[in-house]
Amino acid sequence: MKIALATLAATSIVASAFAEAPPTERYVPAAKTECEIIDLTIYFQAGTADLTDAARRVVTDASEQLSGCAVTEMNATAISADASAISLSEARAANVIEALSHKGVEAGETTTDIVLRRVSSNGASPIMARRVELSLKTERAWTS
Repeated sequence: MKIALATLAATSIVASAFAEAPPTERYVPAAKTECEIIDLTIYFQAGTADLTDAARRVVTDASEQLSGCAVTEMNATAISADASAISLSEARAANVIEALSHKGVEAGETTTDIVLRRVSSNGASPIMARRVELSLKTERAWTS
């Protein structure tokens, strides 16, 4: 009886040595992706339509957040305090839309508006008028 138990114990030790080890990482289920309206604000340096590093990070984060979603509408509003900077505002909006496109975010319908906003005399920062506001309407993307 003792020999049988010893043989059984030795067999189970040898068998477990050849078995695949169980995973040691904690299981984390995939996050549920909610598709909803996403609003972004991208700020610009004076006199340029180039995206800053921070703006590129916002675009990257937005594209990751939109994983599994289809953008049905994209509304871009370029805000400017200077009427002479309309073409710069248009270029800013176009650059943001292009950056999103490079990250795979494209909309079925895209609208762009330019809004002139005076910087108030109460000390508001002029950078607040150098921005593009985006509203992305999304729905669940269907994959086959």
